[in-house]
Amino acid sequence: GAGNLWKTTNNGMTWAPVFEHESAFAIGDIAVAPSNPDIVWVGTGEVQPRHSGPAYAGTGVFKSADAGRTWRHMGLADTHHIGKIVVDPKNPEVVFVAAMGHSWSPNTERGVFRTTDGGATWTRSLYVDDRTGAIDLVMDPSDSKTLYASLWQIVSGPGSGIYKTIDAGRTWTKLGGGLPTGPLGRSNLDVSRSNPRVVYVFLDNAAPPPAAPAAGGRARPIIGGEVYRSEDRGATWRRANTDDLYGVFGIYGWKFCDIRVAPDNENEIYILGNRMYHSTDGGRTYTRIGETIRRVNPIPGTAMHLDHHE
Repeated sequence: GAGNLWKTTNNGMTWAPVFEHESAFAIGDIAVAPSNPDIVWVGTGEVQPRHSGPAYAGTGVFKSADAGRTWRHMGLADTHHIGKIVVDPKNPEVVFVAAMGHSWSPNTERGVFRTTDGGATWTRSLYVDDRTGAIDLVMDPSDSKTLYASLWQIVSGPGSGIYKTIDAGRTWTKLGGGLPTGPLGRSNLDVSRSNPRVVYVFLDNAAPPPAAPAAGGRARPIIGGEVYRSEDRGATWRRANTDDLYGVFGIYGWKFCDIRVAPDNENEIYILGNRMYHSTDGGRTYTRIGETIRRVNPIPGTAMHLDHHE
């Protein structure tokens, strides 16, 4: 969120800062052009909003054509927080940006933006309203014209939802077909590389939970963290998880939600929150990836979490 951009050329043994003299130090996302690794895009602005204070805003998108030695500012300065950048795998001139916009105030420079000339000009490809931004974006690995976008109104408002384009962002359709009707919090997407018909969404279902049983304790419903799976490229969805995933991020669904599919197995996924979880049965059941927490300083408190963001 405030750590700037660093580069390694020796497999992580040493690192050097490469963004020190630009106008922002909060980094939202990094993208390297698959067809030309010298082209690097950076979207600025912290994408972990805080309900108790401001997140560091950015100053738009930047581009390097020499592997990070020099940078050019490429616009979208009022987006403040950029969640994702996707570069067309065959044409580095085509770039998509998912922009959150201002965290707690309305503005119109938000949603999904598209350039076909390497950032010289931008068009706003997907826009809902001045309080709803785009937090995630993923491209179908078998078809660069097909993308899925996660839109998010931070206060879990009606603008949140999952959208799809099949014409490289010229038009978008809001997806339903079994997804929760809302209100929704943050969500994240991934498409299986081994079977692109399979798409996953990890979302924060902000709908009010059903009432607890009248007698006998506190039954916690499966509301909060939920994984949805589509096997027809987003036309229909079903909730995949039978395990209660509320504990993945607890009350912090607005801060996490990250999901990744193993590149060689459509049924193996990882989800991130306060902890990291692994599923090998298509998201039905999960095993927490083990960790040991050791306190370095003698601080008070009975719990400590690890916060897996990316």
